[in-house]
Amino acid sequence: MAAESTASFFFAFQLKLVRRCVRITGGYRTLAIKKGVDLGQIYIELSGNDYVNEFLLPNFYFHLVTAYDILRMAGVPIGKRDYMMHLVPLIKNKG
Repeated sequence: MAAESTASFFFAFQLKLVRRCVRITGGYRTLAIKKGVDLGQIYIELSGNDYVNEFLLPNFYFHLVTAYDILRMAGVPIGKRDYMMHLVPLIKNKG
């Protein structure tokens, strides 16, 4: 897989995950008032901000890294630069 197609794949994958997370949580508006997470036998009570920062984002990155690990194990030539492609427009020459 070429570097450009790999980066496009990861961007599309990240976008799909974010959309799925938003759909699961009921949309952006409900994130502001989300009060809890049902984990079966236990329940976590969180503000909307804590829900996003302490529950949603760590889970998102866990699954992203797990997918990355599986792809690497399958032989897909991906690396750090594929995560950093969003910085390419910001690259400047010195001087």
